[in-house]
Amino acid sequence: MVAALEPALDANWLIGRTLEARGRAHPLAVLVTTRQVHDQLVWALTGHRPSWLLGNHAGAGHGRPGLGAPERRAIFTRLRELAEGRHNLIAWLIDAGQIEQVGALVGATLTAYRDYAALAGADVPRATRDLAVLTQQLLGAGLTTESANAQQSTG
Repeated sequence: MVAALEPALDANWLIGRTLEARGRAHPLAVLVTTRQVHDQLVWALTGHRPSWLLGNHAGAGHGRPGLGAPERRAIFTRLRELAEGRHNLIAWLIDAGQIEQVGALVGATLTAYRDYAALAGADVPRATRDLAVLTQQLLGAGLTTESANAQQSTG
């Protein structure tokens, strides 16, 4: 249980920063988290307890980090905004003719969309539409490999 304290504190910090007023960089845009922190965030958002926590008591169950429905909705919104912000940056770079810089952003953008869409309560049709648009933008820019990766993310 003590081993879970540091990841829990990190997850709590991330949730707090995510719920703060706009104007700051999204914490997940500037921080690489560990698997344990990720699992703690998933637990807070979905109620699915990490398998490494409390041995064989993994899975959905009683007791989870305290986040109310309004806070969960706000976090979903911020995660969607993070994915869409990265997507918008890709579109801007394509429009500006800076195609060589797009490739480095595609993987993180696809991950952001997939992470958002995997959450219970996510607007999956919206994320799917956004990924379809991204697929076409990448294809139009001649980035066939990246376009194929984006298209695979929609399925």
